[in-house]
Amino acid sequence: MCKVFILKNASGYLRYFIADSCGKYYSEGSNNPAFGLCEAGADYNVNILSCRLYVDEYFDIYLPMNGNIKIPMEPLPKAVYLLILRHPAEIVLKNIADYREELEYIYREVSGRKNSTVIRRLIDNITNPLNNMLHKNLSIIRAAFLKKLSPEDARLFIPVCNRGGEQYVLLDASCIKWPKNLH
Repeated sequence: MCKVFILKNASGYLRYFIADSCGKYYSEGSNNPAFGLCEAGADYNVNILSCRLYVDEYFDIYLPMNGNIKIPMEPLPKAVYLLILRHPAEIVLKNIADYREELEYIYREVSGRKNSTVIRRLIDNITNPLNNMLHKNLSIIRAAFLKKLSPEDARLFIPVCNRGGEQYVLLDASCIKWPKNLH
């Protein structure tokens, strides 16, 4: 259950949310009393708006509670990001080859590529611990979020690394809406 409210002011609308589906309270906008509060109408898709990160059927990444910002990424960094999101219990970078088949599946879905040789070569490069390609893609992911969000807002979505090399995202997995073919 999620209640969606809209904050109105003279210059436009800001969303205000209570996201019970995640067990957390979130809000956007200002505490300025000049804003008027009203409940959102039935035209809002509450299932989408109740999540913090939404991946649509075309694998585009949106942040509904941050103004429905789209985070553009090329297919390979997007596949790496989606792999990390699918494993909230952390992925150890030196063991990324353990996720090779899953990463290949995600990349194939995201990119729409059919050439197995090209796909295997890309996945070989990114899962090779002697290659820096995985770290380059993690930097691309970080830059994509920081381009659209402040560092404070982006920290929830950017992969974080522990001392042991585990990558994970701070966002709770229950706050992510997936397309049917990746859930």
